[in-house]
Amino acid sequence: MSINYVILGWLMGQMKVNASMFMQISGNLLNVVLDLFFVYGLSMDVAGIASATLISQATSSLIGIRLMFRYGNFAPINFGRVFDREAMVGVFKVNRDLMVRTLCLLVQINVFTAASASLGTVMLSSNSVLLQIQSLMAYLFDGFANASSVFAGRAAGRGDRELLRSVWRVSALWGSLVALLLSLLYVVFSSSLIAVFTDLDAVLDTAARYGMWVALYPLCAAFGLVFYGIFTGVSRTAPVRNSTVMALALFMVAYWLMFGPFGNHGLWASLLLFYGGRSLFLLPFLGRTVPS
Repeated sequence: MSINYVILGWLMGQMKVNASMFMQISGNLLNVVLDLFFVYGLSMDVAGIASATLISQATSSLIGIRLMFRYGNFAPINFGRVFDREAMVGVFKVNRDLMVRTLCLLVQINVFTAASASLGTVMLSSNSVLLQIQSLMAYLFDGFANASSVFAGRAAGRGDRELLRSVWRVSALWGSLVALLLSLLYVVFSSSLIAVFTDLDAVLDTAARYGMWVALYPLCAAFGLVFYGIFTGVSRTAPVRNSTVMALALFMVAYWLMFGPFGNHGLWASLLLFYGGRSLFLLPFLGRTVPS
């Protein structure tokens, strides 16, 4: 898995998006085929799923390495540059900031899940379905974040301020349009979408009752998710860390104040405040991405 992430990052950094898509899609398709073969054909159950995952991940790595040699221009390794102290410190700082961000996300989702469980199995199941739909929306924004990251990195590398500001504008435009489109599509097709994940009437009814919060999610989260890519692209990750920590604090305060009186509505309101906070607290630092 770690090798795959590194290779994908390299391919996207080289703007070989088609190659990165081929690597991911081929690995996932192989995983699906092997899952069906091992589980239903050979009756391997959990061991079959684990074997399919291992084989598909290893195959993705081999495909990725082949693509790196195809698109890379590898000169003899300069170990002085590889172990440059300043560069290594920069890498560790970026990883530290993103690790803190990830820990905040884990705390938020675990608190949300535990609170959902305290409301009963039907509510837990309904919230799980809605979170799955929310995750699908987030994946779409991740695509724009990756694109923003690539072009922002190119702008930073060239010291091109105008290109970076163009990335701002395009990211804001498409982030807004996609947010509006996703919200509209969810409002129109929410019943059919929820039914994809469950056929239990109690869960369907409960999920429909709280589905309005999912419709608001893209509008709250869009800028935080899309502009996150710009900050990572130029290796200015401290604002990402700080904004997520502040958003978690906002979530915890809102959860403490609203969960008791308003139940699941208060829980979802707290969740959207978290994602809205990530956007609100991140955007003021956008100027730090401009090349000096």
